[in-house]
Amino acid sequence: MVNTFRKATVGKNDGWVLHSLHMFRSSEPVPSSVGGVSWKSRLILSFHVGTILLVQLFILLVYCYSAPVKAEHLAREDPVEPIFTERAFIEKNLELDIGIENGDGGVDLELSPGATWVFWDRLQLGLEVPYGISFSENESTRSNISDIGLSAKVLLCCETERGYTFLSVRGDVEIPSGDRWKDIGGEGSFGFALLGGYGFTVVPSLPDLTVQVELAYAQQIRLSEDQSIFARQFGLSDTREKEIDWNFAFAQQFAGGRFSPVFEVLGTSIVDGVNEDDEGTIVELSVGSWLVPFADDHTLNHLSIGFGWRWQVTDRRRNEGQGLVIFELAFD
Repeated sequence: MVNTFRKATVGKNDGWVLHSLHMFRSSEPVPSSVGGVSWKSRLILSFHVGTILLVQLFILLVYCYSAPVKAEHLAREDPVEPIFTERAFIEKNLELDIGIENGDGGVDLELSPGATWVFWDRLQLGLEVPYGISFSENESTRSNISDIGLSAKVLLCCETERGYTFLSVRGDVEIPSGDRWKDIGGEGSFGFALLGGYGFTVVPSLPDLTVQVELAYAQQIRLSEDQSIFARQFGLSDTREKEIDWNFAFAQQFAGGRFSPVFEVLGTSIVDGVNEDDEGTIVELSVGSWLVPFADDHTLNHLSIGFGWRWQVTDRRRNEGQGLVIFELAFD
């Protein structure tokens, strides 16, 4: 599933969110707090609410653990997938991505429920419906459904007996269903990707180190409101932003597949856009992990929890970092 959030969304997860300029939104001064509450206070409150929800989820999972039931699918036996890079293999799952992006003008939170399903052992279709919440430093808090994502992936290779070796192609469309005035989606995008994965034996006593590669292209469907204003003010053409993503992910299973750290190198090259100054390459690093918390005979043995953080290491940057938490239920 695509992580819309990671595409500067916002997840995963799967590459295609394109950033707006976040400038020229208003020529009038706006107070740094709304109703006496700053965006930082709102963010802290949102973290408290999120913590409460996570605690409730943990309690629910512990409760479920009291009635274990034998199930066929074991999450710890699945191939390890990256956190931000699109996975090379296909999979049936239900997923909830919770992403946060720290920008210059505030913080964006995105909740993205979605699902992928496999047909004829080769074709994976995906759907994602993200909901964005923007905590702005200079404006009131905004929320809206963001751009709904549709995807299709075809597994080209390989056979199970060849071990961890995957090659697939993927196409996706983000319908411009968000709200450009609120700066929550509304632009949409389309793109395609070539995905590869391979396993290397590093330590004979451990499962293979998995390496996955994503080479992708993405293009906006509509300009953001900020981009439209910028183009009109400077007499520029309404060129849709185009980017090439090149991502590398490395993952190693431990403890029988229950703990799998992930390291990623994420590259984004903007090759065309309204403002030529936006063109260039951004390189990010990411660290994260997957956990499989339940026993093999438990009802929720097919649940995996992933989390990661990415930060930019080049002078050119679009935000101050992104975090992502993933709850994934996989099926046979």
